[in-house]
Amino acid sequence: MRRSLFALPLFLAAHAFAGGELLPAGARFAGMGYTGLTTPDLWSIRLNPAGLAGLDRPMAGAFYQSHWLSADLAQQGLAVAVPLGKGTFGLSGDRFGYSLYNETKVTAGYAMRFGE
Repeated sequence: MRRSLFALPLFLAAHAFAGGELLPAGARFAGMGYTGLTTPDLWSIRLNPAGLAGLDRPMAGAFYQSHWLSADLAQQGLAVAVPLGKGTFGLSGDRFGYSLYNETKVTAGYAMRFGE
């Protein structure tokens, strides 16, 4: 048990963003200055997957966002969330960039409420 507790911070520190930029999605998050960590929303799958637990019906969404006034540096994405039993399963994917440089991100998550 003691070894597990010692190893946990090492694994948590392994998830670090080394360069690149985290580009959140969704008009609601943009309108809130990208501070929607506590908002239960479809786009929570990208910022805080625990927010999926607040959904009570299936949802799907798509977005297109042009960055820096250039169509080449646009971001497109899809997201789906489906309540299953006690929790909600979410899946999202997006692409940023053009033929010479691009980033692709796929995210899956499951969230459920505790208590109540």
